[in-house]
Amino acid sequence: MKGVQTFDGQKVRPVLDEKGDPTLGNGRALVLDAKKTIYAIIGVGFGYIEKNKFNEPVYYSLSDKLPEKDKVKSTLWNAGVLNDTIIFTSENSVYLYKNKKILHVEHYKNVIHTLSTNEGGAFLRVWGEGLFRLINGKFTLIPSTKEIFAQNRIDEIYSLDKGDILLVSRNIGLWLLKKDGRLEKAKSDEVDQYVKRYESYLSGGRLNNGIIPISTGKGGLIFIDNQLAVRAILNEENGLIDNYITNTFQDRNGDVWGANVGLFRVDFDTTLTYFSPKNKLRGLVTNVLRHNGTLYVRTVKDLYTFVPKTNVYEQSQFFGNKVNEIGLLKTILPFDDQIITTNNFSIKTTKNGKTEVISPLYRTVNTIRSKLNSSIIFSSNRVYGLLAHQYKNGKWSALKLAKQDFIKPYNIVEVAPGKILAQTMEGIFVYDYDSSGQGNFTKLALDKQFTKGGMLGVWTFNESTHVLVDSFRNHYRLNLEKYQAELTNIKLDTSIVPKLDPLLRNNKYTYNPDSKNGWTITETGLYKTAFDFDKGYSFTKYPFYKVPLSELSGAIFAEGSGESEILWIGSQEEKLYRFYPELAVKEKHKNYKALVRAIYTNGQKAPLDLGNLPYSENNLLFEVAYPLFGNESKTTFSYWLEGQDKTWSEFIPDARYQYTNLKEGKYAFHVRAMDASSQISEEGILEFRINPPWYRTLWAYGFYLLSLVLAFIQFGKFQAKKSFLKAENERKNSELSAAKDLQNRLLPKTLPVVKNLDIAGYLRTSTEVGGDYYDFFEQADGSLFAICGDATGHGTPSGMLVSITKAGIIGLPQMSPKDMLHELNRVVKKVDLGILRMSLNIALIKDNQLTLSSAGMPPYYIYRAATGNTEEIQISGIPLGSFNDVYFDQIDTPFNSGDILVIISDGLPEAPNLTGDLFDYQKLQDLISTYGDKSAQEVIDQLMIEADAWLSGKHNPDDITLVVIKKINP
Repeated sequence: MKGVQTFDGQKVRPVLDEKGDPTLGNGRALVLDAKKTIYAIIGVGFGYIEKNKFNEPVYYSLSDKLPEKDKVKSTLWNAGVLNDTIIFTSENSVYLYKNKKILHVEHYKNVIHTLSTNEGGAFLRVWGEGLFRLINGKFTLIPSTKEIFAQNRIDEIYSLDKGDILLVSRNIGLWLLKKDGRLEKAKSDEVDQYVKRYESYLSGGRLNNGIIPISTGKGGLIFIDNQLAVRAILNEENGLIDNYITNTFQDRNGDVWGANVGLFRVDFDTTLTYFSPKNKLRGLVTNVLRHNGTLYVRTVKDLYTFVPKTNVYEQSQFFGNKVNEIGLLKTILPFDDQIITTNNFSIKTTKNGKTEVISPLYRTVNTIRSKLNSSIIFSSNRVYGLLAHQYKNGKWSALKLAKQDFIKPYNIVEVAPGKILAQTMEGIFVYDYDSSGQGNFTKLALDKQFTKGGMLGVWTFNESTHVLVDSFRNHYRLNLEKYQAELTNIKLDTSIVPKLDPLLRNNKYTYNPDSKNGWTITETGLYKTAFDFDKGYSFTKYPFYKVPLSELSGAIFAEGSGESEILWIGSQEEKLYRFYPELAVKEKHKNYKALVRAIYTNGQKAPLDLGNLPYSENNLLFEVAYPLFGNESKTTFSYWLEGQDKTWSEFIPDARYQYTNLKEGKYAFHVRAMDASSQISEEGILEFRINPPWYRTLWAYGFYLLSLVLAFIQFGKFQAKKSFLKAENERKNSELSAAKDLQNRLLPKTLPVVKNLDIAGYLRTSTEVGGDYYDFFEQADGSLFAICGDATGHGTPSGMLVSITKAGIIGLPQMSPKDMLHELNRVVKKVDLGILRMSLNIALIKDNQLTLSSAGMPPYYIYRAATGNTEEIQISGIPLGSFNDVYFDQIDTPFNSGDILVIISDGLPEAPNLTGDLFDYQKLQDLISTYGDKSAQEVIDQLMIEADAWLSGKHNPDDITLVVIKKINP
């Protein structure tokens, strides 16, 4: 009683009511109009379902808005749609709507039984009156139906091709309502008896191909055509869990869904069917073979004989032959009127349903029939060697070979009469034998050997084409005259065949002599293939997309030709698939779009139309889905955020994907889905933009420009007075020289040497004495503090402020960066240097962790080696000395091998070129990503090369300071 729920292939989601709570009550009916609006009956009301801004389906009641005289006073039973007119029925009333607006309400004295809408119209059956038809917006009684259907049920109504209407009744069978209004008994005794015996019930209308599904309460589904002939029956005997069917619906793929004790799906793909334990087939399928017109199927439990059904009421079945042993791939052999099975503990023969033992020896792998003496079979045995048996006078007997245990083969292939290739771990041996079976072994030589043991596989493509393959995919031609394998230039494409069998067997291949086609199954799909020594391989992929490739066992058998060619394909899940490849390749595969179902910004659900996001909401989580049903648990997704990612991600099962700390800019989120059979969906795309932080807005840049203009004005005034200040400048030169010396003393004389860290620092002043500063402080526990600061102004006062800051840092005990800034602010504020302020970044590097804090400095940049991207980390804070008792923010972030921390002053990103354009923070961030594979000093060198090229010989107007620390492998 959970109202209406949705399932998108990944998640079951409730339809919400107008208050945001899941709907409750019995969901009885769902219909769809041309505008894709869903109308529903839920509990004691009806209404429509639409999505809100968060992409959540919400139910809006229509029945609650009815006037008192039309209020729903009894159970709501049915809903239908005809030409966008929505019809709801209760026990005594009919409600007609269009575009969510009421047309009118009809009330009946007698109880309404059923409502049915189809191509022929809308029909209403009322107990005691008969069948009504919607004419000019109102239901009108059809006179001919009153006598028969006033008291007899109508369970379902279908429109037929010639305009007649089929009426289905569980108590009086099938009737036809003719175009002229006459009523006559339908001529179909078979269907008539079925619907009466098994009690027809509600259904869901004709299928796209005109077939009519009739639901029953006791006999499952019966499918009939327009001539009322039975086409198929679906019940407990061939797949249903329960024979009680209440409704059916055909989806966009053409599959039919039905309801009984749960949901079931019927796939009407005529190119692919399967047999299962419902057909008495048991065990993983290892071999399939047709011999003398009979199909034999080998599983790990038995050898089965296939007996197809002869009519729609029967079920195709498999009958066991009591082999009752495990057999590997390609371990059944036809022998006249016998089927020989090679098993783990024996070799057996089956004839006319009777199975006997030929050999009781265990560990036999495969068996072949001699091309030189057809009464002899040879078998490879990894314990006893090469075995031979002969069939004479209706009996099997073992032949004692003189060289039986000379080798221990795990596979044998006869490539010419009297010449058997025996595969061993030590290489291939040729067994030359006579008509008695006796012979000698000669090891096959390789003209070029690439593996230590010389192990080769023998791949047979047809009776005359054999190739030898090693584990490096080298292909050899067999030269029997020289007993040699001769290397060729042929290679096997790893994108088609990613893996080889460990024993270099070609068991997942079959050759069809009817069509002259070879077929193979690999990890990447089903292929028609051909091979010759002149052209090598050819592969043509076929659309075997409804079955997961991982389910298949590798057993494959082909027969027939053209559109009648059949592939029998084994499954690990006790199934045998019958596939028509040449028919399937002509069918257009329907691909659908992956969906973005929900978006979260900073953990809060956001509207699906993101539009422009503020910079503070730059952490996004996308929730996606792919509404393709059948093995949906094996659907995987690939993601690409255009504007952030360089390329698509790998396909992963996670239907949620997160991005954090996105920079400002335009983005497009792309998602693709891949179903269980490796078919890739259309892209789902969602575009949005993240606005820049306030300090990188156009208004902010305008302010910066205005400040720069004012600074130039002041500089002009200074130049005008320059001649008057020459004497004063000469006096100051001596002070600046002393300040220069002071600044040089404040910088580190040497760079610290810290385990697993590559450290570099650089400062280029704009005047003789600048306000920038950097330093390093090693700690006893192996951690390192990296400092980068910028004092306001230049010259001696800024040098004094830097001196005070460095002295303060030296006097502090070891503490977190934010606490250090708090204490330094107290010191600088107490000294009170007027308007002078000190901006400072402090980074603590300890093990694989960075702890960062900032007082009014530009952002940190961290290059991530794992992704090749550079993160910008902006931490709010005001310069030291601005206010008393200021507390600063701090963040922790990983610092892994190959990662690079870059700390800067504003001198480089805000350096102007000759036209006044700024170097820019974004360009700096992109350059760090570009040079992320270089050492710390090389990163600085490259950045300064870029800076000099940008400045084009112009002196930088502000100090440029760079601190670069790279985490290196221990």
